[in-house]
Parts: sequence; structure tokens; C-alpha cells
Amino acid sequence: MNGFFNGKRVLVTGHKGFIGSKIAQRVSDGGGIVIGLDRCRCDVGDYEQVARIFDRDRPQVVFHLAAQTEVGRSHERPYETYRTNVTGTLNVLECCRRWPVESAVFASSDKAYGNGPIPYREDQFLQDDADVYSMSKRMADQLCQHYARTYDMPVRVLRCANVYGPGQTNGTTLITSSIRRWMLGEKPVIHGGCKFHTREWLYVDDAVDAYVLTASMPREDQVVVFNVGSGEGRMVEDVVRMISVEMDTGMDYHVEAGGETIGQIRKQMLDSSLFRRTFPQWQTTPLWQGLEKTVAWHKEQQR
Repeated sequence: MNGFFNGKRVLVTGHKGFIGSKIAQRVSDGGGIVIGLDRCRCDVGDYEQVARIFDRDRPQVVFHLAAQTEVGRSHERPYETYRTNVTGTLNVLECCRRWPVESAVFASSDKAYGNGPIPYREDQFLQDDADVYSMSKRMADQLCQHYARTYDMPVRVLRCANVYGPGQTNGTTLITSSIRRWMLGEKPVIHGGCKFHTREWLYVDDAVDAYVLTASMPREDQVVVFNVGSGEGRMVEDVVRMISVEMDTGMDYHVEAGGETIGQIRKQMLDSSLFRRTFPQWQTTPLWQGLEKTVAWHKEQQR
């Protein structure tokens, strides 16, 4: 990153998570000083705890990724989800206002669009009829936009597609759960109401590149929100078939009869043309290649 992070104090919330850990490593490799915030060290939903970290460490760059990310758990625990995803975001934003930073990048999601028309565009309306997780991401997203414009803060929001790849351990995600089940000699399960749903997939290294590029944007650039996706949309069943070929287990998957699971959006595709115009050097990994690397990582972990 041309030395952007060299010598800078960089706060990464959720720094032990799937994406956060890779951003932290990238910052460290670039000569930055990583200030990690995770649930063991700090409750992001508690303003005083977050403020103490800002007051003591005075970060110059912030990546905010700490969140409740599981859709099912969000539905079961809405208060916990809103406290972490919405109040937590508000706390980080307010601290960025009180202790001004050079750059702050916040993780939103393509789920913020709900069942809106596709491909999603940054300027389209965010849907009200969303599940708890999607609504929490929408509310946090709008808070970021409000602070950026009201207080002239260098805040950017990334609405990423479904991020996957080596290091992902969340067993509720399609790709990770399918790989794990095949490795255990079990058939992956696809809910019947979801097998034809379309998702856009983004390889984790490409997502990290996007976060890092966004952090380095000039302060005077007025763009606040970016869609970040590969442009490669696939039906759920097709993705499982691709994993099956890569795993080469000779075992099929199981389609479970029944309706859709909680919070499922039928079609998700992003128009990422604004991000690609802003960062023409950004490239994405084809899904087949990303799955190949992901399966190889899981097999290595099993050894």
C-alpha cells in the first residue's frame, strides 16, 4: 500500500475474526501498529470502554468489523444484535468524532438491501422488511453516512458480497459447512426453499484488498458508500456442486424438504462499478479458484 500504514496506529475492531484478522496482518506487514479490539478486551456496545481505548491509544486509522454476524442467532437474540451492530457502531463513530482519525472504514453488508431490486446500487433505498441481522446492518450503515456528512468525517462504508475463503470457521455459512460435512463423511444439507437462491461471492483476500484501498482514499473524496463484489453470482445449489467437484468425495449432497430459512434473501447481486472505477487496480478471484484454495486450506487444517 505504498507505505500508507507505516508507523500509523490502526484500530481493528473484531481483529480476531475472519476478515479482521487478515486486515490486522496486512496492516502489521505494512509497518502499522495494530490496536486490536475484540469481545475479550472490550465490549463494543459499552461507550465508556470504547472511549478509553481511543483516549489511550489515539488511533489514526479505524477498521470497524466487530459485529454479530450469524443470521439465526440474530433472530433469537435481537437485543444483543442491535446492541453490538448498531450501538457498537455508534460508539465507534462517536469516538472517531471526539478523537479525530485520518480514515475510518466500516463494514456493512449486501444484506442491508434486503429483497430490493438487483443489481443493488449504492443510491437505492435500503429495505425496511428485513430480518434482524439485515436491519441491524442497515441501521449501522445509515449511522455511518449520517456522521460522515453531518460532521465532515472521513468515514467510508463497504457493502460486501458473501465473503468466503481460508480461515473462515463459521459453520453456519454455506461454503464452510459444506466442506466440513464432506470432510466428516456426511452429506451437506441444502434447504429446499433456498437451493435456487442466487448469491454473489467474494474471496477473502479480495475483500481485504478493498478495505485497505478504501482506507487510503484521500480525505477530500466525497464518496461514502461502496458496493464491493466479484460480479460472479451463483445459485446455492451450483456452489455446492462446485465444492463437490473440488472435494472429489464421490458423495452427493442432500436437499432438505421445506421452506426458506430465517432471513434468506432470494437474489443478491451488487453493482460494484463505482468501486472498480475508483480503484481500477483492484482485481477479484474467480469462484472456482477461490473454492480450490479454500478446500485446500480445510484439508491442511485436518492434518
